[in-house]
Amino acid sequence: RHPVGRAIVRTPLRLVFAIALSAQPGRANDLFIRGALLVDGAGGPPRAHVDILIEDGRICAIEPSGSLVARGQVIDAAGITARPGLIDAHVHFVAAAGSSYRHDSDKTIRKLNRQHLRAYVACGLTTVLDAGAFPEVARDIQGWLAAGNAGPRYLTTGPYIRPPDGYGNPRFGAEATPAAVEAKLDVIQSLAGAGVKIALEAALWYETERAGL
Repeated sequence: RHPVGRAIVRTPLRLVFAIALSAQPGRANDLFIRGALLVDGAGGPPRAHVDILIEDGRICAIEPSGSLVARGQVIDAAGITARPGLIDAHVHFVAAAGSSYRHDSDKTIRKLNRQHLRAYVACGLTTVLDAGAFPEVARDIQGWLAAGNAGPRYLTTGPYIRPPDGYGNPRFGAEATPAAVEAKLDVIQSLAGAGVKIALEAALWYETERAGL
């Protein structure tokens, strides 16, 4: 059984936003994908006419069409390609593309973020890592997704740790003492942080680059 992030695309690029679903006996959260062309990401050739059974959000069976009993919601995937969800391991929601040129307000960025969350799923990305987020932005996104709105699984490192006058947006704050670092780590933990991002001072960055580190 494997965790599933669903991404079902019409060959070759277009995402299917809505597919006619027919209810069959089974648990309400079961999903049966019938007759897909499967690209599983393991390096082998695509597999045609494949049925995929998902129970409780996990893939429990992948078999040639007709081998499994359909149950739950059924997607007729004839002519459709199924593949694992993609992961974008470095995104930022503190700004949107072009924000610095447009001087977008926080309200505008918040609106764009919600459009972009839907767009990630539309492009087959089922997980994103926000590698540097203002706490209020991260909490807004977490709340938006928890309310059932469309979007990928959201991971974040929260606000990164940075020295005074160091690299990065001053809104992330700055830490000059161990106590300040501890306080920042508490904030990151409150966001269920997936890790900790540390911003280096420019001088140290250049030195490490020159040393080949």
